[in-house]
Amino acid sequence: MSTAPLVLERVYNAPIGKVWTAISDLEHMRKWYFKLDEFKAEVGFEFHFYGDGNKENLKYATSARVVAVEPGKKLAYTWSLDAAPAITTVTWELFEEGGNTRLVLTHEGLETIPGTDYPRDSFNGGWTSFMGKLDNYLSL
Repeated sequence: MSTAPLVLERVYNAPIGKVWTAISDLEHMRKWYFKLDEFKAEVGFEFHFYGDGNKENLKYATSARVVAVEPGKKLAYTWSLDAAPAITTVTWELFEEGGNTRLVLTHEGLETIPGTDYPRDSFNGGWTSFMGKLDNYLSL
């Protein structure tokens, strides 16, 4: 089982301000991310959602708390699957690249989720999918 954080990078053909708004503003997030009832990019803000969007499927119930906000640069929150008591951390970092934006997503602590490497593989696929959805959203 790997203890290294899961790190994914992607360059978007969009300025940092647009990418920041897409990853930190509830109305924009609802168009490409999880179905969130609430979200504020404020340290200490707690939010909850269902990974598959189905409120009856407690297997994917997730609790999170914002732990770092640097507008236009960094957003981080804890991530805890309610069915598998382990607290992980998701960090989104933005870097300017010649008018484009490089996004680095880091998910730390996956090894603390009970089970095998499945959570890492699952999260890799999930985050890769969301990064593609973000790309589609930003190109609208």
